[in-house]
Amino acid sequence: QAIKRIKFEELLKYQLKVKYMLYMRKNNPETLTTVKNLKLKNSYFESTFDGSVYLGSITGSSQGTVDTVYSDAILVSTGAACGGIAGITIKTKKAVYKNCWFDGSLTANGKNARYLGGISGMNKADVSFLHCLNSGTITSNIPKGAAYMGGIAGQMTNGYSYVIDDCLNVGQVSAPNVKTYYAAIAG
Repeated sequence: QAIKRIKFEELLKYQLKVKYMLYMRKNNPETLTTVKNLKLKNSYFESTFDGSVYLGSITGSSQGTVDTVYSDAILVSTGAACGGIAGITIKTKKAVYKNCWFDGSLTANGKNARYLGGISGMNKADVSFLHCLNSGTITSNIPKGAAYMGGIAGQMTNGYSYVIDDCLNVGQVSAPNVKTYYAAIAG
């Protein structure tokens, strides 16, 4: 069984063109959600709500483990955070991305689309990135302000611990219009 304890939630209230997104959450404090051995090919995801929307090709919000996952999806977002694999990692002490590979493209267009990462766009939890690869392109077209971008992880919020081990970015990361906090690995 490759996918365990996953709940699909309809996100029409966020005005997403995608009818369903994968949303990972803990069912109870003892159980973490896991996605394992998943390949997503030839997919397109777009959010058009200019606010707190978290867009990822595998999960919008991650609170568990993503292991051995590949995606070559095209993601276009006006929401707050966009990641090749997960939009945001939040509210957990044991989030892990292991053997994840993003080979698609992320494009941020809205005024609030500030956090972009090849694996996870925004991180507000203790997170480990192990043996991950981004070969996709990450572009911010926000009109003004600042963007936080990384080939592996976008924003990494203070107060949490992060491990990045044996990860590589060979994709392009760019934001031609704004002040940018970015690096090949983490923004």
